Amino acid sequence: NKGNRGELEQVALRPSEFHKRTIFVVAAEAKESIRLVSELILKLSLMKDIETVYDKQIEVVSNLGNKHHYKKMLFMNPYMHFTGFKVNTRTSTLKRGVRIVDIGDDIGEEDPNSFTIFVSNLTDPKRLVELYNSIRTDKMLVFKHSHIKTMQKQFYNKVLKGVCKHCPDTFDEYYKIITDENLDIHNLILVDDSRMGYN
Repeated sequence: NKGNRGELEQVALRPSEFHKRTIFVVAAEAKESIRLVSELILKLSLMKDIETVYDKQIEVVSNLGNKHHYKKMLFMNPYMHFTGFKVNTRTSTLKRGVRIVDIGDDIGEEDPNSFTIFVSNLTDPKRLVELYNSIRTDKMLVFKHSHIKTMQKQFYNKVLKGVCKHCPDTFDEYYKIITDENLDIHNLILVDDSRMGYN
């Protein structure tokens, strides 16, 4: 987080890396979701053979009152591949042959066929709890083992221990290790004190 406003900065990924991931974008406000997805689908549209990877439809989990904001964003920015938004109050449980882009700014229910793993470098236990409650994800991956001990009473079995046998000193080193493709950790969201990114 930056300052008292709680703003998050996105970490850029190369378009060639997107096809390896199922993407789920989460933001506290619809305005921020629109900004993130606008950047995201522009980069996705640069992918080769995108029609074999992503559906043309973008699903939004939000208050139905925000529907016109997403439609307006699409009309003002005609992209090469994505042609429409479908706004629901909860995530769809249908299985698809191609991947989809989900945007959630008001999550009602998680898709049982998908999952999100958080990597947190937040040192304040209260902020970790607030983040967990706001996202409503099923699991959280914590950087420092001391953080796990602090969080046990709040999360019980919801917290995953670090994947490293010997935890590195810095968060950047830890993130580099857990994003190794050989570990096969997908749908990864990085959150630390200054930025947020998707993998």
